[in-house]
Amino acid sequence: MSHLLPSKEKKIRFESSTTILRVGNVPASTDYYVNVLGFKKDWIADPTTMASVSRDNASIMLSG
Repeated sequence: MSHLLPSKEKKIRFESSTTILRVGNVPASTDYYVNVLGFKKDWIADPTTMASVSRDNASIMLSG
């Protein structure tokens, strides 16, 4: 299986990743991440099903 590995000349980079957390209450969880943990609210698709928060270079999606 060594043919599947990248050669030493090619480097694979990961720029970022986004964690998706399943939560019981999207609005309450969003408020907690913003008001207590200092995250910024990026967007809310539907207040009861999905939201995204970020801080520095970390992004977290909250899914209900």
